[in-house]
Order: sequence, then C-alpha cells, then structure tokens
Amino acid sequence: MNNLLLFYSEELKKMLRPTAPEHIVTVQRGLLLYRQDMVYNKSVLAEKIEASVQDVVPCKVELDLQFPSMSNCSCRQPVPCRHQLAVFFSSYEEHGSVSEWVQVWKDNRKTADLSILQIQKAKALLEESEVMEQSYEGWKKFMSDTFRTQ
Repeated sequence: MNNLLLFYSEELKKMLRPTAPEHIVTVQRGLLLYRQDMVYNKSVLAEKIEASVQDVVPCKVELDLQFPSMSNCSCRQPVPCRHQLAVFFSSYEEHGSVSEWVQVWKDNRKTADLSILQIQKAKALLEESEVMEQSYEGWKKFMSDTFRTQ
C-alpha cells in the first residue's frame, strides 16, 4: 500500500503543473478541505482508497492508486479535483508530511522556470567555475569557453 501511495503521489505531481493557476487553486482547495478535516468514511482497499468529502455538497471519492487518471469523484470535475486531493492528503499524512509534499510540488515550479531560461543560482556558478589565469592567454581561453557553451 505504501509503495502504491508513493507511486500515486509521483503521478499526481506529474498531472498537476505548479505553474498553472487552475492547478494551484485545486491544490489549495484540496489542502483546505484536508486541514479542515472534511474527509470521512475513508476505507483503504488493496489498490484503491474510498472516502467521502464534506464540501458544499458531500462528494464520494475513489482514488485508483495504480492508475491515477482512472480515479473518480461524484463532483464530475476534471481529474484530479480538490476532493480527490483532500483524500490523497488524508492518506498521505500517514506516510509522510503533507506540507513537505506541497513544498516539493511548488519547488518543481522554480526548477522548471530556471531550466527553461537556463539560469543557474550564483552559488552553483561559483562552485563550478575555475579561477581564470590573469594573462592574455587566460582571458582568450575564458572567452572561447564561455561562447562555445552557449
């Protein structure tokens, strides 16, 4: 069960883009439902988790841990909806930190943004750079290396 939940967790991170405003809102609302303890009647089966979530209208949720895209909710919102996330967070808390999961998911946004722009942190640049020889030959080598990599 633990491995399946971790697999579901990783698939969820792939499905939810931390740069998409609608996904950010979905995670926030799912987190709110979880933190307000709105998940009840949770039952853990071999490869599924079934639960109810009290929202404006109570929703029945079924998480398919092997095939996350096959999970469903009675609210009929796109997968994953806030109710499915609330049930996931409720189950994940038994195996790890929900706050840490959210932080790692958010950090993927920062990593993705930097990789698109090919920007590195100053610390990384300082660690990988070598000291340039203070001569004309050193300057020529530095310039050719700098413009060859770009």
